[in-house]
Amino acid sequence: MTKNISNGLNQKDKILSIFILLLLAIFLSFFVYVVVDGINVFKIIKNVKVVDSQVEKEYELSPLLNDAIKGIKDARVSVYCFLDFEADDTKNVVETINQVLQKYPNNVNFVWKDFRLSNSYYSQSIALAARCAGSQDKYWDFVNIVLDNPTEHNLAFYTKTATDLKISTQQFIDCYNSREFIKDIEYNYGEANVLDVKDSPTIFINQLKFDKEVSFENLDGVIKTLIK
Repeated sequence: MTKNISNGLNQKDKILSIFILLLLAIFLSFFVYVVVDGINVFKIIKNVKVVDSQVEKEYELSPLLNDAIKGIKDARVSVYCFLDFEADDTKNVVETINQVLQKYPNNVNFVWKDFRLSNSYYSQSIALAARCAGSQDKYWDFVNIVLDNPTEHNLAFYTKTATDLKISTQQFIDCYNSREFIKDIEYNYGEANVLDVKDSPTIFINQLKFDKEVSFENLDGVIKTLIK
């Protein structure tokens, strides 16, 4: 009897040990993922230099794991744009950057960075829905439809849009309800905070903040100097 009890306890100890090891493995995997992503997010190094008696700030920016990129990924010039879906001029900004991409298809890409203004109520939910559409390769198509319908901010509209785009509606809904990409959106917010982004749009071209009016001519003038 004592031997059977002892064997039973040993078996329980083995099961408990395996369970603890599994928990440790899951924790370590999660820790590594968070640390690596965190390094990417806060790999934003401010360098100050004087150019023509003016101080310019340089930033080391890069797309995060799930940031949407339009254009070739290894382009010489990256236009990083912090945008709020609810801001009045977001659609115009996107259209302007699309013009730039058409002119420089092999040299420029556009990286969307989610940003939320203090008075925006639906911005985060739209960003989440867009990323869920992006997980099925329809990010930019979804964005275009949303920007064309600025008063439609609900899951029913997002779902209809997903259906119209002929992606898996159930996969889209599951993604949205589980808030699968919320961490990526919040990382963009963290970047914006580090970079002292206060408004939408805020644009960085490569490592320099673009502080002119967002027009094709102004963007084109900066990009020309970078691809000479």
